[in-house]
Amino acid sequence: MSLRSPPSNDAQMGLFSAIFTDIAIRDAREAMEMPFLSLSKQPRFRPIHYTSRKVEVTVSGGPPYGIATIWDWDLIMWLLSQVRQAIDRGEPVSRKVVFHRYAFLKDARRAQGGSQYQRLEDAIARLKNTNIVTTIRATKRRTVMFSWIEYADIERDAQGNLARAIVVLPEWLFEAVSNRSLILSLHHDYFLLTGGIERWLYRFVRKGAGRNRGGWKWTMQLDINIQ
Repeated sequence: MSLRSPPSNDAQMGLFSAIFTDIAIRDAREAMEMPFLSLSKQPRFRPIHYTSRKVEVTVSGGPPYGIATIWDWDLIMWLLSQVRQAIDRGEPVSRKVVFHRYAFLKDARRAQGGSQYQRLEDAIARLKNTNIVTTIRATKRRTVMFSWIEYADIERDAQGNLARAIVVLPEWLFEAVSNRSLILSLHHDYFLLTGGIERWLYRFVRKGAGRNRGGWKWTMQLDINIQ
């Protein structure tokens, strides 16, 4: 029996432990500007469609979880920050990340307790449930499709609450955090913003303004379509 050679990425994915504390919070540049997330605390099941002259984005997520929210995104930013910190230290990294609830909630400036543990589990479910189809970073007439979390494995405490989780980030996000030019740092006070519009505006301005001392000007494109 003849067998073909396995692909280079066929080996079992290693496990990366998210253990860093008091580190810079990073976000993916492309996710800071485009409408990838719901800004409402009410479940959104209606897909988001965004088109412009350069890119297309479709975000969908059906019942019972709906589309991931901008508050759910705190977990993604924290995971990206953990991976980037390891890269900067020259340590091995992986898309498969294990973390403890306490570490995330502390760094995200959230309280500890059963309600927060449930919110964290709900966030993981929505991130896993959210499907992205986009032409961003897909050259030569390509389209990429992925979910914000590809796989999740939840370990519970004696009370049934999430205690520890293993999640697998999509290749699209892992490529972004591996490339310093595709990420930006955010102020830790971002986690204290309560409004969805406030959070979106901060990330949008942070992405556009960068560190330009001379200011920043944004031109409204009239051919943009968001549904």
